[in-house]
Parts: sequence; C-alpha cells; structure tokens
Amino acid sequence: MLFIDEIGELHPSQMNRLLKVLEDRRVFFESAYYNENDENIPPYIHEVFKNGIPADFRLIGATTRSPGDLPPALRSRCTEIYFDPLTPQTLKSIALRTALSCKLNISESNTEHIVEYARNGRDCVRILETCASLARLNGHNDITKTDIKQVVESGRYVKRCDFEPNRRLRAGVINAMAVAGGSGGIMLRIEASAKRAAGQKGEILCTGVIENEKMEGRGREYTRTSSAKASVFAAVTAVSNVTLIDVSKYDIHVHFPGGVPVDGPSAGAAVFCAVCSAIKNIPIDPFCAVTGEISIKGDILPVGGVGAKIEAARKKGMERIFIPSANMREEYDGKDVLGIPDAAALLRRVMTVKADIKAADA
Repeated sequence: MLFIDEIGELHPSQMNRLLKVLEDRRVFFESAYYNENDENIPPYIHEVFKNGIPADFRLIGATTRSPGDLPPALRSRCTEIYFDPLTPQTLKSIALRTALSCKLNISESNTEHIVEYARNGRDCVRILETCASLARLNGHNDITKTDIKQVVESGRYVKRCDFEPNRRLRAGVINAMAVAGGSGGIMLRIEASAKRAAGQKGEILCTGVIENEKMEGRGREYTRTSSAKASVFAAVTAVSNVTLIDVSKYDIHVHFPGGVPVDGPSAGAAVFCAVCSAIKNIPIDPFCAVTGEISIKGDILPVGGVGAKIEAARKKGMERIFIPSANMREEYDGKDVLGIPDAAALLRRVMTVKADIKAADA
C-alpha cells in the first residue's frame, strides 16, 4: 500500500513516472554513482539497476485540488472518493476536542466564535492552539473572547459568511444552487433588472462573476474563462424564444451578489426565470430553488453536483427544488424535488400569481 498526501502537487514528470510504475508494476532506479562496468559493485546491485524491483502496490492519493487539476491518465486508474466540506457542527466538535486535549476551558459561545473564522479543521486547531499559547502567557487556562479576537486579527482570518437565500417576494430575484469547494453545495441569489431601453436597442449587462482568472498549477500558468457570462446571454435568448418577448427593447442587468463562485452553465435556468420575472414584474416564489443549464430553444439540460445542491437547498429551508428531468434519480424523488424538462414548464411553477402577492402583502 502506497499513500501519497497532496498527490496533486507532484510535478508532471513525477506523475509520468508514477504512471509508468503503476503500468509495469516494476520500478527502475537511476543514480549518478552507479556504473554498470564497475566490478566493485555487488552483483545484486547490478541486478536491481538492470531489471528493477517488483512494485505491485495499491496507490492511495489525497489532494485538496479540484478533480480537473489532476491528469486524466491518473484519474482513469483510480476510484475517486469525495469528502464533503466540514459542517459548522463538526468544526465545533473539533474545537472542543482540541481544547480538551490542551486542558483548556472554553465556553460554548467562544467555541462558536472560533468556528465563524475557521474554514477547515486545520484552521480550527490552529486558532485554538494559538489562543492556548496566548492564554498561558497571560497566566490562565480560560479561552476568552479577547484572546480569540487578538488571534484572528493577527492571523488575518476572515469571518465565514453563509449566504442566505432570498425570502421576500420581489420581482427579478431567484434562489439558485451551485457547487463550491469541489463537492459542497451552496445557495446563491441571482438578481435581474429590466428597463425599457432609451435607444432603439437595449443592452445586456452581467456583473458579479469573474470573467477571466489566472491559474497556476503543476509548474504552469494558464487563464480560465468563466462560462457564467455566456450562460446569461443564452438565457436571455431563451426568454425571447420561449415567451416571444422582444428582449431587444429592454436594458437587462443580471447580477450575482455575495461574491460566490459562479463558473459554469448551471445557473442558466435560474437566470431565465429572473429575467422573465423582471420584465413581467411578477415575483418568484422565495421558497423555491432552481438549477439547470438552458438552451437557447428553452430546453433544461442536465448539470453536475445535483445531490450536493439539493442537500444545500434543504438545509436552507427551500420547499420546492427544481432540477433538470435528466438529473432525476430515485434517491432524489420526493415532494420537494421536481424534474423540469423545459423552460416554459419551469416558468409556470416558479412565478407567483397576483393573488399570491396580495396575500403576502396582507
């Protein structure tokens, strides 16, 4: 059994050698000190360098990188296992166990305060251990809020903000779902505004997404272009094709607030609904969440990470979750999860009628 931690950080040449060993089940050695003509070297050493040694093992690799960053040749030889991000409850448990092992006293509220700044277990342990050192320097074994404040400020920790979905009846606002951190589902809000264009033709504006991002990995640098903006244009075209609204007469602004990661076409169906809602000035049900790619003809296409998205939506109290019909599985089936084949069917289900608006206002 061979375990390699942070396998994604290996150099491409090291990856190639590892793949060669996995294929041949034999490893060959190289050394500047070895000379095949040297008679003083024992015969068994010559045998090792000439024929190699057996290397029949099972490889286990761990990485914090996204799956796409690993070579496809390596991934094709592996069974991939994904771990969900740690929940605040788990981080709290880690903090309490760390405090117990360090023989420290910490209150429930101070433990939750640490969790607000910890994005993973290492952060949680690091903050608490630093607080422990600070507390003992001050001559006590109790972790106070002052200690925590000093540590998070000196360590430049940023408070973790859980983005809350929209819960008010407002036109042009919809709750969508995304995947962050490789496999964890999150909720995000999409806002749209539509106003009559002052000129002959309106404009489409998309904000809140990173269009181009420079990435570095395994000794190379490349630029990744987000497809979220292209998804907005496809959704606006679908509005024209499905509802027959002349979108060219409107200035349309689509915004992704909160600085959440948006990369991919899975927000297309939600953008379609938000734009229709803004043009018609009819609110969308604030207790529904939508995911799915949309074609310019109005078809709702399948997307990835649906299971994690459904879980995130349920945790946030969403009563109806709309996913593409092609993504429906038996384990998703329930009163709150509905498969949608096309944009017209989706629009009928998410748009609230005027009677609902009056009842909500009352």
